[in-house]
Amino acid sequence: MIKTMEKKKKFISLLFLSNLLVVFIFMFLFIFYLPFLTSALVKYDTAWILILIILYRILSFILFCGFLYYKWFKQEVIYTSDGFFLFALFYNLFIYGKWFDLFSYLAFGTESINESFFLIILKIRYLIIILEAIPLLYLGLEILVNYLKTRLELIKENQSKKIRQLIILIFLSIMTVLILIAPTSTFIINLFPILVFGTILGIVIMFLFMYRMKLLSQANGLIIGIGFILFMISSIIRSILSTQFNPIPVIISEIIDSFVFLVIFIGFIKKPKYKK
Repeated sequence: MIKTMEKKKKFISLLFLSNLLVVFIFMFLFIFYLPFLTSALVKYDTAWILILIILYRILSFILFCGFLYYKWFKQEVIYTSDGFFLFALFYNLFIYGKWFDLFSYLAFGTESINESFFLIILKIRYLIIILEAIPLLYLGLEILVNYLKTRLELIKENQSKKIRQLIILIFLSIMTVLILIAPTSTFIINLFPILVFGTILGIVIMFLFMYRMKLLSQANGLIIGIGFILFMISSIIRSILSTQFNPIPVIISEIIDSFVFLVIFIGFIKKPKYKK
């Protein structure tokens, strides 16, 4: 019991310090580029509405991940492979993504950034997107690998963890290398939406399969799968609306996404019918 409490305290400290570090990084980023970013506010009157929408989404993600961390810490024994932790980490990473989205929107709104700076922004954003997918991919792989191990006896006991880690490592390595070596913004804009779309589709298939086979007890795979299908649709809408920077289309796409991520959150906290 004492060891468990010490473990929880260490995780709380680690989460607090890591998030505090990211806050300081973003504070420095916004302060350093403040004169540059304010030109977008001068040019677009509706930019302030966009800022409020992004801040609302960040606040909602903080509440979502805070609740899920609470559910995780409330358990007698905690594991980093637990669903509540991975769901919370998913929203935690999205908080970082939305802060960078805010920076990106304002930077694009200035319409005075050069190709190299634009390419750096795109590379960082897509690296964050790839990281955002890792918690759900890891959870899905853990459950599917365990299913293959116990039901079909295709995987030995000591191989399951190594297989999960190897798949995640290969996925992360390939995506990271592709992003880092991307020569132009056009290359990233044309290629990576397809790769991200494929990743989301993989998450949809995994959660619907887990729901169908009754493999997920902490969350509702059906609702999560539907949520990510809606996310795929909203991503298409976003790409259509945001062909050029204009706060109004971006605001519309952000409002749609806020509804979509609420659906996903409901899926994370609602147990499936077969576990009631």
